[in-house]
Amino acid sequence: MPKVHLGTSGWYYEHWRGIFYPEDLPKGDWLLHYLKYFNTVEINASFYRFPFPNMLKAWVKKTPEGFIFAVKANRRITHEQPIAREDLLRAFYDRIALLGDRKGPILFQLPPSLKKDIKLLEEFLGKLDPDEENVVEFRHPTWFDKDTYKVLSDYKVGYCIVSAPGIPMDVEVTA
Repeated sequence: MPKVHLGTSGWYYEHWRGIFYPEDLPKGDWLLHYLKYFNTVEINASFYRFPFPNMLKAWVKKTPEGFIFAVKANRRITHEQPIAREDLLRAFYDRIALLGDRKGPILFQLPPSLKKDIKLLEEFLGKLDPDEENVVEFRHPTWFDKDTYKVLSDYKVGYCIVSAPGIPMDVEVTA
């Protein structure tokens, strides 16, 4: 039977203190506390900057076998032109490889201003490493249709369901 991974989008939130984290728990122990309840987490900080190698290695040491880090791709890859500059993409893949067997899906969140452009999507997906577990999250409502899902399927790239106003909650399996 497949294993279900349950987690949140990040774990380092000050406003969780006293609600999820005990008031007196040092921030350095928040990940260890999180591990008592969840077996995966999305790294959001990677969207803003490449994670430091020592940080990734420390997270691997703190987490048990079977724990999975989903990693959000850096915004320089998804939000700047040209989209998915190959040097940045390769550097990002190389950096997060430090997660080893804890590395899970890589989430490429496209900007909400980016309207459907199948040719651009195919160019983008063609640059992704097919040996990685790549997932795309669309934020503009024009993307949600059978043509988009077919292209994702053709490239064996996952589709991330988004819960946001004005965005359909289509359930499609593409990878």
